[in-house]
Amino acid sequence: MQSGGLVVRPVLSALIALLALSACVRRFEEPRLDEPHAIVKVRVVHHDSPGPQLSEDVRWNEYAVAVPEPMSGQPRESLRAVRVRPELAHWAFATTYFHTVTRMEMRIEYRTEQYACGTETTGFGATSSTRTRYCTRQVPEQRWVQVTDRIVDGACRAGVAHQPIAGAMYVVQYDYFGSDRCTVQCLRQLGAGDGSFRFVPCGAGEPPAETTVAGAGGALPPVPPAYR
Repeated sequence: MQSGGLVVRPVLSALIALLALSACVRRFEEPRLDEPHAIVKVRVVHHDSPGPQLSEDVRWNEYAVAVPEPMSGQPRESLRAVRVRPELAHWAFATTYFHTVTRMEMRIEYRTEQYACGTETTGFGATSSTRTRYCTRQVPEQRWVQVTDRIVDGACRAGVAHQPIAGAMYVVQYDYFGSDRCTVQCLRQLGAGDGSFRFVPCGAGEPPAETTVAGAGGALPPVPPAYR
């Protein structure tokens, strides 16, 4: 099973895909505490901030997972622990840094106008009458409008498949290094017996869960350098 890797996409494609995904989004809902579940610590790390505004999208399959705004500092990090069902899923991350530019643009709009286009007669003989006939046409009009453009300063997308084990704890970490440079990895968090933790890649080599996960408190330990 894939545990992570570098994913590169053109900036424009990343932006178009992100806008399309955000058009209709279903919110991720965690399983109940009494249902089988694993815990995933979703960690997002920004090593670069190439633009003043940030749009970020995190998905578990087609469901949107809300993550906090990145904390200040360098690198900037955000973290959220969520319960997930023990079923095959795909984590997807998309980052877009951007700024906006406002400009004036000439546009042509059309309005409907009536105008006299002849006469028409109704009735016969002494009871007949003639009146003006009116037609309609589209008349172009020019006007200046204010337009705000979104300029992409850097974007990237990456994803990883994950088959969680009920009762286990995981770290899914997304690192944004710059435009078209980002990675995502899935790690199983295991207790080392002395209160510390060790990490192994998600996949077929994972040991079975020892106990049912009861919570996800405490700070997230640093991910080993080999997996950064």
